[in-house]
Amino acid sequence: MTSRRSRVFASALLALGASLACDIGPERLPDMALYADGLDSARTVAPQPGVSFDPDNSTDGRGSLRIEASGERTVIRLADVALDAPKLPRLAYRAKLRGQDIRGSAYLEMWVNVRDKGEFFSRALYSQISGTSDWSTHEAPFFLEAGQEPTRAKLNIVIEGTGTVWVDGVTLTAGAP
Repeated sequence: MTSRRSRVFASALLALGASLACDIGPERLPDMALYADGLDSARTVAPQPGVSFDPDNSTDGRGSLRIEASGERTVIRLADVALDAPKLPRLAYRAKLRGQDIRGSAYLEMWVNVRDKGEFFSRALYSQISGTSDWSTHEAPFFLEAGQEPTRAKLNIVIEGTGTVWVDGVTLTAGAP
């Protein structure tokens, strides 16, 4: 008798799980990873003035990018990803940032090319670092309108002023808002 009850209970759980799985719409989908780069070597990013690999400073113990900003505005390209992504309403680049003696601020900037529309940007001005700060996660989201198809997503770190910024763990995800 207990064996039969166990089978009935297990069948009911399977049926419930199947019905819940069928009910997941785009608004309930988890983020999908489209790109990830731990920035664990010097060849991760194209050579640019003021950019070097720092093997001793990172969030994961495998190194990070170190950026020395000495001008009024420094823009460093961190990623450039061609997309063939599902039509989801949001893209988001995330990165871990750390700063030392930043006189001004540093933030993420994302550029998205939308098929037949052109290129648009999103700046994470609400999530800036300045002065000296420990590692923290920052995100630059980009919201798409219905029917818009992203074809490319670029990520920059912008430093308005001077100082040192370390960048680690860059990811690009797509998902619901």
